[in-house]
Amino acid sequence: MAAPSLVQNSDINNGATSPYTRHFTAPSDAGNTVIVALNVQSAWLTYSVTDNYGNAYLPVSAPVWGQGALGCCAVSIFVATGIDAGAGAIAVSYAFVQIDGGPNGSVEASQWEAAGIDLANPVDAFVAGVGVDGGTTMDSGSLVTTSPGDLLFAWGLSFQNTLDAGPGYAFLSNVGSDIVEGAIAATPGTYSAAAVTNSPAWVIGLVAFRAAAVADAGAGDAGAGDAGAADAGSDAGFGDAGGGLDGGPVRTSPTHDRVGCDCASGASRGALAWWALLGVAFGRLLQRRPRVGYEASHETD
Repeated sequence: MAAPSLVQNSDINNGATSPYTRHFTAPSDAGNTVIVALNVQSAWLTYSVTDNYGNAYLPVSAPVWGQGALGCCAVSIFVATGIDAGAGAIAVSYAFVQIDGGPNGSVEASQWEAAGIDLANPVDAFVAGVGVDGGTTMDSGSLVTTSPGDLLFAWGLSFQNTLDAGPGYAFLSNVGSDIVEGAIAATPGTYSAAAVTNSPAWVIGLVAFRAAAVADAGAGDAGAGDAGAADAGSDAGFGDAGGGLDGGPVRTSPTHDRVGCDCASGASRGALAWWALLGVAFGRLLQRRPRVGYEASHETD
């Protein structure tokens, strides 16, 4: 069993049109996985994720909403496994639709191509934590992995800045005031994710993605990202299974206060939005050849 690796990355900060499309910088390898970390920026919006190769993106869980000053935002993570790809780069499209006459929205997301993720049951576990006035350390809470070599992928949203990855994690990317960090869980066990922020309002989700058997590991080249590019991000090569990720130097985000959030009735409208989104995702999956047996355990807020 080979440890998963991250191949390339592209980020979106405040894409204001729908659909908003972001290309990867290089062609992808067929059979790999695309992970999308999305900041759902209003409970008045439904989001859907597609791409130009017709790959099916499934949500890992229902969106996990922030509270207080971050009540307008939610962590939502999607995954497409066993992807189709070709000579051209994959272009991921994010569509958002207003519901109940709500305000306009935008797209804030970090998309990653990964190799070595299990194609049949990619998600081993999911957990999320929410902070309102709980200090300036994000804490996902704990999950329990059942397989060796899981990729631990964390996506944290903050009302202001996220300054650093937590212990044992490599910094992967900043998107506005949000952070992506990762590690390899060498052995099955209990894991959590933390990150340092200067805001007491935050929400962070942690997904454990199962490692594939060697035959299913994908053909990606770890560390293919451009470490200096604003949109095509980090050197995402992994260290060995015991050493976590080699994420390079930590980069801090500029001061980024969120404004114009619509925070009222987030839970009820967010639930309606997620059910609509889930229906779209599974509808697309049924139109394609079946290739993902999807399983996820999760906690909700």
